[in-house]
Amino acid sequence: MDNTIGKIGKGAFKKLPNLTQLFLSNNRLDNGNQLILNFGSHDQLQVLVMNNANRFRSYSRSSIQIFGEYPNLEILSLRENYAVDLEFAQETSFREYYFTYTTPMTPSQNWMPFPKLKILDLSENSITRTNFVQLLSNSLYFLDLHDNSLSELNLNEKGNKLFTLNLDKNKFNNIQQYNDGYNNGLSMADLKNLHYLSVSRNEINTIESDAFQNNNELLFLNLSSNRIRHLHPKTFANLQYLKTLDLSNNQLEVLRISINETEISTLYINNNNIKNITSDTFMHMPKLIKLLMGKNKIDKIDVNTFAHLTTLEKLDLSSNMLSSLPEGWAESLVSLKYLDLYNNEFTSLESLSLTNTLPLITVYLMKNSLEYLNVKYFENLPQNLTIDLKLTIAKIAFTTTFFCWSTLCTTANDVYFTTENYMDESLQPLCNDNISLNFSNAVISEIKRDFISSPVITCLNLTGNSIEKIGRGAFDRLPNLTQLFLSNNKLSSVSELLNFGGHDKLQVLIMNDASRYDYSQCYTYYTDNIQIFGKYPNLEILSLSKNCFKDLAFVQENPYMESHFTYMTSQNWMPFPKLKILDLSENIIATTNFVQLLSNSLYFLDLHGNWLNKLNLNEKGNKLFALNLDKNKFYNIQQQYGYGETLSMAGLKNLHYLSVSRNEINTIESDAFQNNNELLFLNLSSNRIRHLHPKTFANLQYLETLDLSINQLENVPHISNETKINILYVNNNNIKKIISYTFMHMPKLMKLFMGKNKIDKIDVNAFAHLTVLEELDLSSNMLSSLPEGWAESLVSLKYLDLYNNEFTSLESLSLTNTLPLITVYLMKNSLEYLNVKYFENLPQNLTIDLIN
Repeated sequence: MDNTIGKIGKGAFKKLPNLTQLFLSNNRLDNGNQLILNFGSHDQLQVLVMNNANRFRSYSRSSIQIFGEYPNLEILSLRENYAVDLEFAQETSFREYYFTYTTPMTPSQNWMPFPKLKILDLSENSITRTNFVQLLSNSLYFLDLHDNSLSELNLNEKGNKLFTLNLDKNKFNNIQQYNDGYNNGLSMADLKNLHYLSVSRNEINTIESDAFQNNNELLFLNLSSNRIRHLHPKTFANLQYLKTLDLSNNQLEVLRISINETEISTLYINNNNIKNITSDTFMHMPKLIKLLMGKNKIDKIDVNTFAHLTTLEKLDLSSNMLSSLPEGWAESLVSLKYLDLYNNEFTSLESLSLTNTLPLITVYLMKNSLEYLNVKYFENLPQNLTIDLKLTIAKIAFTTTFFCWSTLCTTANDVYFTTENYMDESLQPLCNDNISLNFSNAVISEIKRDFISSPVITCLNLTGNSIEKIGRGAFDRLPNLTQLFLSNNKLSSVSELLNFGGHDKLQVLIMNDASRYDYSQCYTYYTDNIQIFGKYPNLEILSLSKNCFKDLAFVQENPYMESHFTYMTSQNWMPFPKLKILDLSENIIATTNFVQLLSNSLYFLDLHGNWLNKLNLNEKGNKLFALNLDKNKFYNIQQQYGYGETLSMAGLKNLHYLSVSRNEINTIESDAFQNNNELLFLNLSSNRIRHLHPKTFANLQYLETLDLSINQLENVPHISNETKINILYVNNNNIKKIISYTFMHMPKLMKLFMGKNKIDKIDVNAFAHLTVLEELDLSSNMLSSLPEGWAESLVSLKYLDLYNNEFTSLESLSLTNTLPLITVYLMKNSLEYLNVKYFENLPQNLTIDLIN
């Protein structure tokens, strides 16, 4: 598989009498698809997969010839070989190299090459003929013929046990029960056990009324993307167990199905030409759960259209021509949760005729020309409803009062350490818990003072507009606002990003990428500090990522001063006294005045992707749980704050997660982490660390993950006290030798990564005490042998990666059959030979991966 095999000789696999599975896909057999099975029969083979095995692709379209018999073959896949058919060929005794090609033999003539075949995949070929049917067994269970050129098919008795049939992307234009010899098409005769049938993307324009008369076991029927204009009312009458029917992307103008009561739970009739839905349309489908009728020409729905649909949960009427729904139309829809009215012609919510007894969760109203929203009408809507107005063309006077119920924002107990984009993606849905008026992507350019007024709105989403300016006091008339989303806008002044002033009730404020400057432009355009006007006494989450600012500064308006502003210190002003989560990542912060504005309750701080070279949080970090400082400019880490480019760890006694990757760290003081003994995760990767003092991590008794990869270490760091480290990364360094007892104080190690170093020698006791180690990576080093007994302590080792070393034989690995190894990776080693006898000394269930 995935080689460049050009030819397989006759009898190639006869010396493997117990071979049961053979995979030959993605090769380049150069003798055409006629001879891709040239190797002949096999008595024990059960699985044969030869997908995309023909070199010539479309240049060699012919039948695949079957040589010999496969009495036990159950699975055969010959996908994507540009075959036009299968033929059974018999070798002639008169010529050494040539064959005579017989017409396919029938079972009665004793030619049945695959008597036990259950699964056959001939998809993505060029099959036009059906001689292959005569070669099939009567036990066939699954047949995939999608993406061929078939226009007729009659399986006869070969389809008696067929469970699944895929005929997508062929050229059928007719489906009937029996082949009458004139209108050749798809014959459904004898497919009495068929449960799944797909004939999508064909050219079907006619389905006989009795086509599915004997196929009453069908559960799934896909007739989408054809040319069906008309269906006889009795076409599906006998399909009493049918659950999914797909008639989408056809040319139906009317849907009338005269059917005994069915089990259909999902019906697709979207993308047709249906204009009117009458009262009796769905009367025989009482178990419908999903009904999709989008992209038709429906302009009218009768009041009783959905009578009896008491289990319907999802109704899609999008992209039609509806301007109103009749009073009482939804009375029977007692389970309806999702109603999609996207891209219709509704002008008001009243025209939907909804009531507060419906269990609706979401109504999609995007792309409707809503002219007004009547505040009083919200009282008639379901309490837990979200009305999605994204991209709605709405004429709204912003002095109107809006209602938007939402539950209070609560933050999860578990804070993920990797936070890029998480603020927008994970917190915005909180705006949709209950009724939410969502202005995201509504193309608003300016928000003036008091643009919305309501005492009940708790959540406002203005994400993804082109807002250039927000006036002072813009949200003052929303006294109970708790969540505000303003990301992805184009505010013209970075310094006035928070110009709208403080807010007493606000708990969540997300303004990522809200300025007109792209992050890549931060280096070329003049940027400034974000000025904070007013206080946010209840703010718990603040995210200001990707805004090209240098720092935060708190200012107070002073009408008696010429500049109108006075810069305040934290001695008198604490704008965010309850702040727990702060994201200032991907800006150009180089100074740390913002620290004075932080609360003592800060739990999570993300500063990755800035220009910081010094930081001292002092008492502001007493409760800090997670700190991300990746991609900054720190040179030194120490306990107390000093001079130069220093990260001070003082005060961070509760810190559990710290990442200072991709900085310029070359020095870590021996007592740097002396008072940070709660650390679980420490990432110091991608720096310039050459040496670490043995006591550097001595106090980190709970540390579980330590990442020192991509540095300049010449030895594995020695740790003086026993730790709980279970994952250690020291890959991509300059380590040359692993000495005895290197890891003696890390007995809990489960994963050890030492790839891409310069290791050429490992002492016999290097891994002593590592009894729980499961994964060991020594790839891309300079090892040519491992000492006898080196793995005696590794009683849990499952994966050993020796990729890209200098081993020449398996013996040089010094492995024994007592190891629980599952896989050894030996790609890119110059193995000169494989000693068969040595395999007896290897673990019984071991896989040795040699594929480059």
